[in-house]
Amino acid sequence: MPLTSSQLKAAKFFVVVILLFLVQTSFGGLLAHYTIHPGSFFLPFVAKLITYNWAKTWHLQLMVFWIATTWLASAIYLAPIIGGKEPPRQGVVVQLLFGAVLLVAVGSLTGEVLGIKGMLGEWWFCLGHQGWEFLELGRIWQILLFGGLIFWLLVVYRAVGSHLASHKDDFSALIWFYVFSAVLVVAFFGFGLFYGKGSHLTMADYWRWFVVHLWVESIFEFFGMRSSHC
Repeated sequence: MPLTSSQLKAAKFFVVVILLFLVQTSFGGLLAHYTIHPGSFFLPFVAKLITYNWAKTWHLQLMVFWIATTWLASAIYLAPIIGGKEPPRQGVVVQLLFGAVLLVAVGSLTGEVLGIKGMLGEWWFCLGHQGWEFLELGRIWQILLFGGLIFWLLVVYRAVGSHLASHKDDFSALIWFYVFSAVLVVAFFGFGLFYGKGSHLTMADYWRWFVVHLWVESIFEFFGMRSSHC
């Protein structure tokens, strides 16, 4: 079938994925160098500008972002193929989602650096760096990302929902798995909102564990498996 408007617009997501991946691996190399030679680099101004905690934060957050963006784009591309048609103005809503992805990625990464540098004052938790591994992004950016995932879920359902309602065959069962896995991508990220700035270590790390080991390591793989089968 010819490419739809939403599928063409999904290409921009993959360009962002490539850029995020290249930056992430570059920071991984910088971290490896810092591990052997702390506080130094081949170019001295790099070591003075980018601290170890900055490099580690971006290395982890960029990994989460490029993986998540890959699943967003893959689902958008597959949705009209699975559903059999392109919903009205699907390309417009995909474009809005792309803008939201850029806003959260750029805003949170910038806020993390400002938080590390101590430039946000009392706003460090909301706009800067939460201080939790894999959930470094500020709470406002975290909420915006969660809202963006919900919006993405609606974008996907617009394309496949009609097929679920009108077809009762073996392929429909596979689509239900596809939709269910997408719902889990949204739901398990939400567990990261169950703690606050003053939460006890055990409580905060318990909910962070849900995001790290279930959302990043389990749900992403489940979604990827179902998408590949579709």
